[in-house]
Amino acid sequence: STWGEVIMETMCAKTHDTCPLHGVHLDYQLAAAARKTPTDPIVTLLRDPVERTLSEFFFIRSPEGSITPFMDQWDFQNLTFLRLVRDEADDDKALDSFLHAWPEQPSFNRQVLYLAGFKRWGAALPFRWTGGEPQQREFLSVAKQHLDDVQAFGFTDCFVTSAAAMARVLGWGEATVTQMAARTHHRAQRKTIAAAGLRMHRGTCLALTAGDDQYGGVWRSFVDHRTVEEIERLNWADMELHRFARRQF
Repeated sequence: STWGEVIMETMCAKTHDTCPLHGVHLDYQLAAAARKTPTDPIVTLLRDPVERTLSEFFFIRSPEGSITPFMDQWDFQNLTFLRLVRDEADDDKALDSFLHAWPEQPSFNRQVLYLAGFKRWGAALPFRWTGGEPQQREFLSVAKQHLDDVQAFGFTDCFVTSAAAMARVLGWGEATVTQMAARTHHRAQRKTIAAAGLRMHRGTCLALTAGDDQYGGVWRSFVDHRTVEEIERLNWADMELHRFARRQF
């Protein structure tokens, strides 16, 4: 990501801060355990759940994403599910599988899962939502507590403002961080190309054959409103966490 692989790498080297494992996605427990002292700051970025879900889906189907789901940090243990999503030639069928073939999959409400924390050093723990809504409510409660505990957080949906706010907390040069946040988009996906194969799930952006810039590069513009509503339903806990975070920001 731009924050972890560009901004953190640059600023940690410049300030001689210790920034362990900044190139991967850490859950809260791993981030807390990686600190050298209990007072070392933890910061995090949240994303609109629809944007995050569609981004993950299309990334899995990209050449780079064909390897990533097997990394411990993604927690996909269901190879049948991965093949249905990754190898299906029809984009609509693949998206249907991603949303409905495995109700327990860890992509749903992933931000609640990671902010609540679920891993320990030295062990890759396979995760799936086996407890249904009660389990998700429990994790949501813990995630909100942890969000209150972190030193700073932001949103990828307003990335430049968020990066500046986190820079102030970390004691980094705000102007430098803001400039990097505005000019760098690491791992950017070309949405018009990635979503071009959609037919049944096609949204306004593709129907009008518009470019990324016209719609601000927003994933939800590339799928129809029913798909957006279904993603919001399946990620209800992430939706609540996102609303909670926006009220605190």
